[in-house]
Amino acid sequence: MNDKTVSLCALHLGDDMLSALRDVALRPPEAERVAAHVPGCVACQVRLSAFETLGALLRAQPAPDPRPSALIELNARILTRYPRRAAGGRSSIPHPGSWRGLLALIVALLLAALFARFLTAGLHFPAGHPTPHIAPHAASALIAKEFPWQAKTS
Repeated sequence: MNDKTVSLCALHLGDDMLSALRDVALRPPEAERVAAHVPGCVACQVRLSAFETLGALLRAQPAPDPRPSALIELNARILTRYPRRAAGGRSSIPHPGSWRGLLALIVALLLAALFARFLTAGLHFPAGHPTPHIAPHAASALIAKEFPWQAKTS
C-alpha cells in the first residue's frame, strides 16, 4: 500500500507477496511462512484487510452486459455526448496519437539544432586569432598515450 506500512513489517513483505497469499498463489513453504507471520504483524493485517475491501468492492460491481446491442447503445451514447463535426465528419474527441507525430518532429529538429551547435561550437575564432593546430606527429603521440590499444605497432 505504501512504503511506510511495508517498513513496519518485520519481514518487509511487499504487496505482491500479501496479494499472492490472499489469492492462494504462493508455494506451500512460502505460504506457510507468510501465513504464520501475518497474525503477529499489524502492518500486514492492515494491508490484507485493504485487499479484502478492494476485492469486495470489485465483486459488488455489476457484470458487463454481454448483449451485442450493448456495444451499439454505448457507441450511440458516446456519439451523443461527442457529436461529429459537420465539416469533414471528424469526431470532436481528439485522437491520442494526433499530436505524437508533431511532437516527434519538434524533438528531432531540436536535437538536430543542438547537434549542429555542438559541432560548430569550436569553429568560430575571433578575427586575427590563429586557428589551433596540432602537428601530425603530436597527434599520433597523444593518441598513443591516451589510447594505447589503438596505437599502431610497427
